Amino acid sequence: MNIEDVKKQREKSTKSEVAKFQAISWFNTVAKSLACSSPNQLEKLIQPESIKKDLDGNNVSTKAWHRYRNGTRLPSDGFRPNGIAGPVVAAGKWSLNSLTIYRHPIWNIMRNEKFEFRDTVKLLDYFDPFVRRYYIDLESKDQNDIFESFVQNVGLPIWIDRDDDMIRSLDHLCINLMILRMDMFAYDKNVLKGVVENIAKTLGPLSVSPWIEPIYEEMYDWLENNVWKDIFDKYYFENSQSIKGWRKSRWQWIYPNYRL
Repeated sequence: MNIEDVKKQREKSTKSEVAKFQAISWFNTVAKSLACSSPNQLEKLIQPESIKKDLDGNNVSTKAWHRYRNGTRLPSDGFRPNGIAGPVVAAGKWSLNSLTIYRHPIWNIMRNEKFEFRDTVKLLDYFDPFVRRYYIDLESKDQNDIFESFVQNVGLPIWIDRDDDMIRSLDHLCINLMILRMDMFAYDKNVLKGVVENIAKTLGPLSVSPWIEPIYEEMYDWLENNVWKDIFDKYYFENSQSIKGWRKSRWQWIYPNYRL
């Protein structure tokens, strides 16, 4: 197997793992919103047209929702050729949060190894001003000015309050992962120190979020292996020798005063 084949295989594996996290997080959001964790019941409610009858008149599930729950299949967004809403759009009518989680840019950040100037400016525009204000000058309109203010603010402390919507923690994590995907900051120790402390602030709220609570350790381990690497061991201020990686930050985690 040559270098290109190895690279393609790794990219395919990475995308498959990210799809798993995305599917499970989406399913968990739908299940939480509707207070129902049964794949069969959710499919019957949200996509009744998919349920067929057997010869005895009993309902027969497609089992697609079982695969969404297990992360072995990524639900499709948009509409089918016949005009019927796919699972993501159909579920969005019952759970607006599920659309936010499925379409969140963090999954794209996790799938792609590099981000450039134009990607950065475009991505920042996705987030609400309360989040963006930590990273750019909100008064800037020109793309070059926006990027310049971003470079100046990278690594500065963010603030996450116990009463904040947990989506904001996901937004901040996404932006800081993007920073780590940018070559221009790869060897800037001051930036990396600020980034790792900001990431640590997001991990507590997200660990009890309805989206990733059941899989947060697996997802954080994946992020450590594929995105933030050894920055917790190098730059996080906790000097524990027995605890490694992101787990060093657990003692500092804050948890929200409420759960969605």
